Amino acid sequence: MSGALYLKAYFSASKRADQSPDWEQVLLRILDLVMDIASEEITDLMRTPSSVIFDAAMSGNIQFLGLLLRRYPELLWEKDEKGRSVFHVAILYRQEKVFNLIYNTGAVRDYLVGIEDSDGNNMLHLAGMSSENKDKLGGLRATHQMQREILWFKVFL
Repeated sequence: MSGALYLKAYFSASKRADQSPDWEQVLLRILDLVMDIASEEITDLMRTPSSVIFDAAMSGNIQFLGLLLRRYPELLWEKDEKGRSVFHVAILYRQEKVFNLIYNTGAVRDYLVGIEDSDGNNMLHLAGMSSENKDKLGGLRATHQMQREILWFKVFL
């Protein structure tokens, strides 16, 4: 999306006086502007250059991710360069809110559980790995941390 189109969307959205946060207004306006673009082009836009959906999953930005997935549910099937779905990334980075958002997808979730990444790891393997983002565990003592890690396993058993 060009800078001019982005600015047009931003200023257009900022004029609206509803209760949505500014970022949500801007995003909704941008999505409205690109609705005429073919679905494949939108998927490419979301996938490159920064893998927007994976960045959102990694950082725990459920508002943005939820908005994207509601508008473009096919993005749930996208995989990153390591063959991981958004669900895999949420588990790897211990983003419980993202995990819960996607967990409620039912049959989709059941299918995604069996998918392996390029290293041969499925979601259960990722749940068992040491957290790459331990600060998300809130500085819990080792015993409490272990209990939380066990909960990640129980979801898949």
